[in-house]
Amino acid sequence: MMDVDFVPEHLIVVGGSYIGLEFAQMYRRFGSAVTIVEMSPRLIQREDADVSQISAILEGEGINIRLSAECVALEERHDQVAVLVERAMHIHPTVSELIPRLLGELKPLE
Repeated sequence: MMDVDFVPEHLIVVGGSYIGLEFAQMYRRFGSAVTIVEMSPRLIQREDADVSQISAILEGEGINIRLSAECVALEERHDQVAVLVERAMHIHPTVSELIPRLLGELKPLE
């Protein structure tokens, strides 16, 4: 990354650890659009939750952050790289219990 002699139009950083966040912020300030893709529900997962609030600062600088997401594929498209991201949707346990109960009570219209 330090030897790159151009500013990419859009940089995608896979992983929300310190080094990735530093490059994300640096390239955003150089003028690139930047997206961070992190599998965990917050950045810098190994640190205390209050440290992860850095995401608000990064988003304030125009960096897109995708949490609870996994890069599942990379492909070349017209001399560019496309990243397919799958996002996990976490459902609260009470909601997951409610849905089957509601569906189980459905009856056909007469």
